[in-house]
This record gives sequence, C-alpha cells and structure tokens, in this order.
Amino acid sequence: MVAENLASIPELVQHKLAFAFPHLLPLAAIAIITVFLSSWINRARAARLANPDNLPYPPGPQPLPLIGNLLDLCVGDLWSKFDRWAEEYGDLVHLSVFGQHFLFVNSYGVASELFDKKSSNYSDRHVMPMVYELMGWDWAFGHMPYGDRWKASRKMFHKEFQPSAIARQHDVHTRAAHRLLSHILAKPEEYADHLKYHGGSTIMKVMYDIDTELRQDPFVVTAEEALEKMAFAAQPGRFMVDFFPVLRYVPEWFPGAGFKRLARKWKKTVHQMRDEPFEAVLQAMANGTASTCFVSKLMGDLEHSKLSEGARQKQVNIVRDTAGMGYAASVESTLSTLHSLMLALILHPDVQKRAQAELDSVLHRERLPTYADRPSLPYIDAMVKESLRWAQVAPLALPHKVMNHDTHDGYFIKAGTAIMGNSGCVHPEIPSSSHVVDSPARSRVILHDKRKYKNPYAYNPGRFVDDNEDIGPIDVAFGYGRRICAGRHMADAQLWIVIASMLSVFTFAVPKGEKAPKAEFTKGMMSHPKPFNFAVEERGPWVRPMIEDTQH
Repeated sequence: MVAENLASIPELVQHKLAFAFPHLLPLAAIAIITVFLSSWINRARAARLANPDNLPYPPGPQPLPLIGNLLDLCVGDLWSKFDRWAEEYGDLVHLSVFGQHFLFVNSYGVASELFDKKSSNYSDRHVMPMVYELMGWDWAFGHMPYGDRWKASRKMFHKEFQPSAIARQHDVHTRAAHRLLSHILAKPEEYADHLKYHGGSTIMKVMYDIDTELRQDPFVVTAEEALEKMAFAAQPGRFMVDFFPVLRYVPEWFPGAGFKRLARKWKKTVHQMRDEPFEAVLQAMANGTASTCFVSKLMGDLEHSKLSEGARQKQVNIVRDTAGMGYAASVESTLSTLHSLMLALILHPDVQKRAQAELDSVLHRERLPTYADRPSLPYIDAMVKESLRWAQVAPLALPHKVMNHDTHDGYFIKAGTAIMGNSGCVHPEIPSSSHVVDSPARSRVILHDKRKYKNPYAYNPGRFVDDNEDIGPIDVAFGYGRRICAGRHMADAQLWIVIASMLSVFTFAVPKGEKAPKAEFTKGMMSHPKPFNFAVEERGPWVRPMIEDTQH
C-alpha cells in the first residue's frame, strides 16, 4: 500500500523534495520518534494514575514493545484468531495497538453485565477516522458517538420501527415476498440477484416509497457501492489512520497518504446514497405525487410544526440522515441472512420437510402465508432465530467505546477502550450435518457457545421449540445494549414472511449430480456465504398459478 501511494506522487515532486531538503529528513525522523516516545510515556503515566490498584488487563495474546498487538490484528486469518483466542483466554480477550486498547467479549453473561447493566458507560462509539470522518459516515447514527445528536436520531428511527409500528409495513413486505417468488419461479439460476434486489427494493419502498423496477437501479447500485467500501474500510487493521488519527491531517500528496485519496472518492458515493433518494421524495412531495413512507411522513409532520427555521433544518437533516442509515443497515444484513438460509436449507432437507409440513397444516396448499398465520407457525419463527444465530451477518459489528475506567472480575478496563461483542464467526471448517458432534476447539463465542447451545455449529431450528435449552435472547445477533440495531423488528418481520412464503411453494436442493456445498463464509466486517449452486423445485402444479395470481 505504501509503495502504491509513493508511486502515485509525481516523480518530479518527490525528486525536488528530496533534493531541496535533504538536511531536514533526519530532523523530521527524530521529531516523529520524539513525539511518539513522549506520547507513549505520557500514556503510561496516565495509565498508572487511572489504575492505582494496579489491576491487570484481561488476558490476551502477548503484545510486542511499542507496537503492541499490531501484527496479531494485521497479519493472518483474523477471524480464526478471534475464535482461537476466545477458547484460549476466555470470556474477555484484551489487545492493544500503539496504546489503543481493544476488548473482545465472548460470552452472553459478560456482554449483558457490561453492555446492558452498565450501559451508561458502554454505549459510546469507538470512532474509526477512516470511516467516520474521511469517508463521510459521520451523519449515520450507527457510527455517531454517544450524545444528543445520536439520541435524537435513534429516537426518531425507533418511533417508526418499534414493534407496534411494524404492522403498517406488513403489506409492503408481503408484496415484496410475492415478487421474490415470481422472480425465483422465472429464473431460479439467478437467485443471488433476486435476493439482492429483494433486500434493496423493499427497504427503498419503506423509507422512500421508491419502486426500483430495474435490477441495476441507480439508487440501489450507489448504495451497494457505498456499503461495500464501508465494510472494507471498517475491518480491524485495514488503515493505519485508525491507529494514528493524526494521520487524517496529512495532505493527499504526501507519501503514504493514498488512503485519503480513496476516502475522498468513496465519500462522494456515501453522500449520493444518503442524499439522492431523499431529494427524490422531496420532489415528489412538491409535485403532490408522494405516498406515505418514512421520509414523507416525517417531513409532513415538520411542515406543520412551529419550530424556528434553524431548528426545523436540524430536524430535516436528521430525517435525511436517519433514512439513509436505515437503508444502509438493512440491505446488507437482509441479503446475508437470506443467503445463509438458502445454504442451510439445501444442507438440511429434514428442516425443510418439517417446515413445509407445518405450513401445509395451516395453509393446506391453498394460499400463501400472511402475518396473521404467524402464531400458528412456531417452527418458521424458530427458523428466523436459527438463521440469525447460525451465520452471523456482522460477527463483531462496529465497536463500542468505554467512557470511564471500569473493572470486571478483577480486571481493569481502561476508558477509551474499543469493546466488541464476539457474536460468532463462521468458518469453512464448520460441519454441514446437524448430527455432527461439537468441535472442542472452537465453540466459545456468544452465539456458538457450547455452554449454551447443543452442537452450536449445526443449523437446528428445533433448539428453539423442542430442546428447552437455556438459550437466552437472540437479539444479540443485532448488537448490544443501547447500540442494538433499531431496525431489528423490521428485519424479523421481513425474514419471517420471506421464509414462510418460499417454503410454502418451493423445495431447495443440491443439483443432481453435484456434491453438497461446504458451509463456507467470507471473512470481513460483513459475512456472506461463498457462492454455491442449488436447484429449485416447485412443490406441485398449484404453485405456478398461485404465484402468478399475486402479480395481478
């Protein structure tokens, strides 16, 4: 990366700098080293004052002098390391890089103690300069530090997406599920595109009342690009500016500053994702053609408010930003969970059979499911929960930040520590059979904890209805404490109607003549199953006319 950045500076400029100021280079190096050592000494002195009892930090891999655990975070398969560290060191794993502390929480009990019972101290957001400032995600409340702006944004979002409000969206989600069935029926081999289109088009309708009829709709394409770059940049150790925030002030032409040129380019896309659909709603409202959606409803409320112009503009910005955050948070998570579901279905035909038997007992193969059927379909409910548990969309998500010094179980937790709940990473070695025994080597992370789940790496919805396991809330799949995903109730409703609808008419199987795929997943901030093939079978002659009737 550094070499690429150096190469990007015009050779003439590099030559002139080196020729004109050769005597300054050693002085600059000495100055940098002096500043670094002074900072390190001051941090060490402050640490002693903050921890007068000299309590140890939680256990973790041995840090190196000065750089700490930099190599642990930047070299090798990071996600396998997280699982291995959880097994080796226990419920809390501590690392540090250049004086920045990181803490990984590997059990539901400790996560509840810290994120829930001590939420006032664990609800801040660890700001990553690359994503938050340079790439322009500072408007998104999921990335904001704890404060009034974050509270106002989350309050606005929660009001429109709390459980009692989700029923207003049922028609949108049902129509979207029917359209997904129609697309799968027509071109089953393009399932990946169908799922991507479904997630993007549904949330676009909910937030902006925009119908995305084209697969390459510009709104959706822009959002996909912005989210892809954010997921790339947010991986631990990806950019040094996240360890040395002062680097954000380095000019773009400076050697090693290629990250700033990337960020400037990506920032434009991020703002397009936020602004363009919002402006489309405002235009529709001005034309008198807008229908009810998240943005039009809240903007309509503001038109009748008695706020001053300044206060009103602040609220307009919050509406715009909250809608953009809702879209960004929903698309990728829905797509990943549905991909994982499809993989689980073809690996576990017994799960499909049980789900279809339950659906047939209620629907009698005469109609598609509705939300009114949900109380009568507990196994479908269990499939939603197990899909979220089995394959985590965001194994670590975005880190919280500890606001004040704290202690836990005899360990010292320093203020400013970036703290993450390790919900569960899925790896190629995960067995696909529901009958395989536990792997003793890696079953310690929160949603794959062998202490709470029998055979935790198996996809088994029955654990939520049959086994009477002391499982605990599945909500941790959406985050922790006050930072838990505010859109989780919408995600639950969307996943339920899609799962129930698909299994009522289709059976998914391994293609004839092919071997069953492995449960292999990408490793990054957002995790997806690696590409796999499957066959789609209509469950009977009644399927096609039933689906076609929904499109008239």
